[in-house]
Amino acid sequence: MNFNNKIIGISFIIVFIASMFIKPALCFIELGLLMSILCVSAILFIEKMYKTGIKCVGTIVSIRTDSEGYQTPLVEFTTISGQKIAKEPYVSASTNLSRFMSKKKQYGSEVSILYDPEDPNKFIVATDDGFATVVFVFLTLVGLASTVIGVCSFLGYIKLDV
Repeated sequence: MNFNNKIIGISFIIVFIASMFIKPALCFIELGLLMSILCVSAILFIEKMYKTGIKCVGTIVSIRTDSEGYQTPLVEFTTISGQKIAKEPYVSASTNLSRFMSKKKQYGSEVSILYDPEDPNKFIVATDDGFATVVFVFLTLVGLASTVIGVCSFLGYIKLDV
């Protein structure tokens, strides 16, 4: 994380904490907008990869499983310029459903990936069949709903008991 991202993150936290004391409805707006912006940027990146990404085959060299069982593969592949990369996908989605679906992704298996020709470190696993896009669209809608609820509460149309 570079210095500017840290400043943005710290600024967001300060504004969020101040909002809790000033008007709690602002927290709904802030979280909803943040969630929507992050999810839309993930959707746009996925779409960009399907349009301009370079397709190649990678190998799952390990799978990181968090404390709740969600899995993220570490994929190793070689770019067309010969650069060898071993990283987790730049954008991926993991849900309760994916905990069962990802059992087929075993250590050592090959997966199709799409990487950004401008920055090969940014890639997606292309064999998800649109699953990540569906998850991010759903989360965008949740973020927008939170924003609408916050705006309605802020304007006095609904009352949130916090």
